[in-house]
Amino acid sequence: MPSSLTQFANAAGLDLGIMDSGGAFSGQQYLDILAKANRILDNWSSEQIQVPFAGLAAEALTAGNSQYNVGAAQAWPVSPAPLKIVSATLLMNNGVQLPMEVVSASKWDTLPDRGASSNLVRYLFYTPAPGGLILTGVAQVSPVPQANGGFVSFQFWRAFTQFADIATAILFPPGYELAFQLELALAIAPMFDETPSAELEAAYGKAMNALRKLNAELWGIESLAPEQAAVKATE
Repeated sequence: MPSSLTQFANAAGLDLGIMDSGGAFSGQQYLDILAKANRILDNWSSEQIQVPFAGLAAEALTAGNSQYNVGAAQAWPVSPAPLKIVSATLLMNNGVQLPMEVVSASKWDTLPDRGASSNLVRYLFYTPAPGGLILTGVAQVSPVPQANGGFVSFQFWRAFTQFADIATAILFPPGYELAFQLELALAIAPMFDETPSAELEAAYGKAMNALRKLNAELWGIESLAPEQAAVKATE
């Protein structure tokens, strides 16, 4: 169920023991908590503390073109542009499907004959949008497609949607709301000169460990340990 920053902040205040049921923070305190909340979401996305929203797309290859802008109104119009492309499959125009390797920058830079032409496109390298005013990522493939008609099907991660203000609700993936609420409570504790209780820290660790287990099962990755995530949230 979508929840607003105000709802999360009030719940975090209750968890921290600084607010009674039905209480509220001041307007400036909500704005300060908003900044901390968005910093948590930014860390979860960029540091891959937790897996962001996942998606699947299939975009066309063009003869003679090895580079494709990714984002709204681009050659590959996935919007918002992915944070990371996790896996890819070549869909050839004869119906054959072949796995592609999503490579790192170092491997992409050392691929032999990267500019060779073939319809057996084997490699994909993705540079995410840097943020700010630049909202377009760049996908590069090798070999360079010889003919039109092929597609690349790929799974990707999207960054978490940040809170626009204290009232607009956003939707979290299943199971993420509790972990976010508890991390927010830990993050705002210094604002009120509070020391989080052992029970709160234990509940946060349990919630994060559950998500880390889910991430490992789904994607074969492990997130930062809860204590590392908490440090980042308060930086």
